[in-house]
Order: sequence, then structure tokens, then C-alpha cells
Amino acid sequence: MRATLIGLVLLAAAGRIYAFDNGREFIKECEAGATKPFSQLTSEEKQFGESCAIYIRGFVGGIRVGEYRTGVRMICSPSGVEVLEAMRIALKWMDAHKEELDHPAVELIFRSLIDAFPCGQPAPPKSSPPKPKEEKKEEETVL
Repeated sequence: MRATLIGLVLLAAAGRIYAFDNGREFIKECEAGATKPFSQLTSEEKQFGESCAIYIRGFVGGIRVGEYRTGVRMICSPSGVEVLEAMRIALKWMDAHKEELDHPAVELIFRSLIDAFPCGQPAPPKSSPPKPKEEKKEEETVL
């Protein structure tokens, strides 16, 4: 019983690192990691930047699964869009829509990527396997 409780507390604490309640929080925790050179970041800014990158990567992965399952494309980005670029797109969009920063970060990120990469074309058929990704050395492709 005690081990279960400790596990739940640790899980909740770990999950908090990767969640952003609203746009203000996303900007606060992600802006430095997306705008400053890596060598100029504090250790806290590096940690937040990594959390933001993981969040964006997972978010886009979820969208891609949804597209695959429904056959409807939501974000029509060119191949090779980097995680850092997606973070910058979201931050720029939020900066231009400050009146909406109290909305959930996930909603604002979604809207920013749809605005940046609009489409209405269907996703690849469910029966076709996804193409293997080319390995990149410096930054990871997300979109």
C-alpha cells in the first residue's frame, strides 16, 4: 500500500515536468530554450527546454496517430520540420495571440501548427506502413 502511494506521488511529480496548463506557462518555461543559444542556457532553462521538446514531440506524435486512424490530415507540414522549429512556431503564435494565453497550452500549440501548416488532404491509408525516418544528427524531426 505504501509503495503504491509513493509510486503515485512520484508519477504525479514526474508528469508535472511535461505538462503546461496554459499558454503563459508554456512561454515561461519554453521561451529561453527556443530562443537562446544552448551554451547560454542555465541548467534550469536546459531542463525546461528539454521538457518542452519532449512535450512537442509527444503532442505531434499523438496528432500523427490520430491522422493515421481517421485518414484526415490536420497538420500538413513539409518533411523535416524540427522540434525546435515547432516550438518557435508555437511561441510566435502565442506572442501574436496574447489574449488567448489563459487557454490550455495544448490547444494553443495545436492551433499554431494548424495555422503554420494548414491542409485538408487525407492522411495515408491505414494499410500502408509508415516510411522509415532518416536519422538526423543535430536536431530531431517532429513534423
